[in-house]
Amino acid sequence: MTKKGALGFSANGTQYAGTHLFIDLWGANNTSNAHVIKRAILAAVEESGATLLESGLSEYGEHAGVTAFAILAESHICVNTWSEERMVAIDIFFCAGLDPYRCVPAFKKVFQPQRIQISEHKRLLASSLTHSPSEMQPQ
Repeated sequence: MTKKGALGFSANGTQYAGTHLFIDLWGANNTSNAHVIKRAILAAVEESGATLLESGLSEYGEHAGVTAFAILAESHICVNTWSEERMVAIDIFFCAGLDPYRCVPAFKKVFQPQRIQISEHKRLLASSLTHSPSEMQPQ
């Protein structure tokens, strides 16, 4: 990826601000263990090379789930668990050319899911409707 200001360009010239991953886990372990979930987020931040600005979490009662987050200089990571259903929804958005896929091993290690689904979305994807042709060229 090459950079022009806040925007990145893929090898094929596609312009976007960042990559957003949506990671869904089923049959997951440790879904009510706030301490382990926070450690997983911190490990994901470290493994990805992101810059942690702030982190926090909320517990919703015994076996009711956890929401945990990391605010990053490069955007954010958010983890939501449903303990009784053993489900986890993870949201990772990175700009600045960082690869959010580098976070996945930390979450797989902690949650040990039976099933995982990852979808990717390029955020603020440029098109002729949003940018002039000269703005869509890497420099």
